[in-house]
Amino acid sequence: MIDYMYPTKDRIMYPELDPNLSKMVGKKVLVCVAEKDWLKDRGVGYCETLRKSGWNGSVGYFESEEEGHAFFLWNPSSDKVVPLMKAMVDFINQN
Repeated sequence: MIDYMYPTKDRIMYPELDPNLSKMVGKKVLVCVAEKDWLKDRGVGYCETLRKSGWNGSVGYFESEEEGHAFFLWNPSSDKVVPLMKAMVDFINQN
């Protein structure tokens, strides 16, 4: 069954398979996704996996509404870029 669920056993693609995830260096991670991004589920899944892993750090999550993958590159003047940048700056400046 595990081979069916995780055909590549790639720890990058499936971080829940990484036995060292809880030993990750660093104190915080911010995962940013976009509501219409085809990779959104991976970001959400990574947050959940990291929170359940026993890692002793802080996991932040930010979602840009009504936007798709890499919207900030394709439309840098979008009104949604400012909240994304603010979330990143605030996260970096946290103690």
